[in-house]
Amino acid sequence: MRKEKIGKGFAALLFCLLVFNGSFAAAEIGVNPVLPPEQDVFGVEPLDPPDPESRDYVIVSDVKNAAESFNNEERETRNIAISGKTVVFQVGHSNGLYEDYNERDYIKNMEIYAEKLIIRNPLNLPQTNVVIYASEIRFEDPDDGTYARINTTPRDKRDVDPGNNADGSGINGINGLNAGNISLFIENIYTDDTLIPIYCFNPFTWEQDICGHESPKRFIMTGGYGQKAGPGTRGVNGNSLTTWYNAGWSQAQTDRWKYHTVYIETWKEICDWWFFGSCTDWDWKFNGSNGSKTWPSDGTDAKPAGKPGNPGNGGNLTISANLTAEQLIAYVSN
Repeated sequence: MRKEKIGKGFAALLFCLLVFNGSFAAAEIGVNPVLPPEQDVFGVEPLDPPDPESRDYVIVSDVKNAAESFNNEERETRNIAISGKTVVFQVGHSNGLYEDYNERDYIKNMEIYAEKLIIRNPLNLPQTNVVIYASEIRFEDPDDGTYARINTTPRDKRDVDPGNNADGSGINGINGLNAGNISLFIENIYTDDTLIPIYCFNPFTWEQDICGHESPKRFIMTGGYGQKAGPGTRGVNGNSLTTWYNAGWSQAQTDRWKYHTVYIETWKEICDWWFFGSCTDWDWKFNGSNGSKTWPSDGTDAKPAGKPGNPGNGGNLTISANLTAEQLIAYVSN
């Protein structure tokens, strides 16, 4: 192979090729100009590369799915894919990713591709399946008392009363939803050295004292609460009657009847015929009544409450990094 100069600023490369029949052939690879740097040609200053966290590096794919029941409502779901050099989820960050996707109830799947993924605030992705491809994930806690984490716990209807059936019995609560799964294809995880106090009851002071510390969970995948049951219906009270007694009764009669009598008639002995100042014909006349000529009635049966819904299952964590069991326990809550 030889190199020949064929003009100012240009060069050509030639080489020989051995062919199987013993003949040789020369081939020219190409003629390439030797050019000065671009900024010299156009007279511009060289530009610094963008900030690795800039939105300029971020590409987002948003694919809509058909309507389905998701987070306890019928809705169109979406598959979100985010790729970038350094992908950051932070309140108020210039890339806007946190505001775009935190607390959204329609994200069925989210995939993130990055050299580095940084979480700086709680990132809540209800019922979302999350897949992350990154060299490193960093959890950097904010200063507001919250913790950087990814949470796929689904929405629930624990406080929504399902009501009663037509016969008055309570409707069963719906079961809680399963949390979204998290899959991590990563090399390293970095977390701030934040510690949460653990409180224990002190029997000597009858107060809660700090008895230890633990690291905040970084991956929350708790199954959703089941819905409470319909309350059922109270039975209708029977007809209650007031008891009466006659103050003119003898003590023996009063003690015997005053708690059991629901109707009383009073009669007076009245003279129908007087003869020379003396009554010759006495008769009993109705003098009024108290109470009612009815019996107390039984109440109706109550209708039973329904059954509360069962909780949903926690999400599954798949991780490629070489972590110990202690690290996984420290990082994960499901």
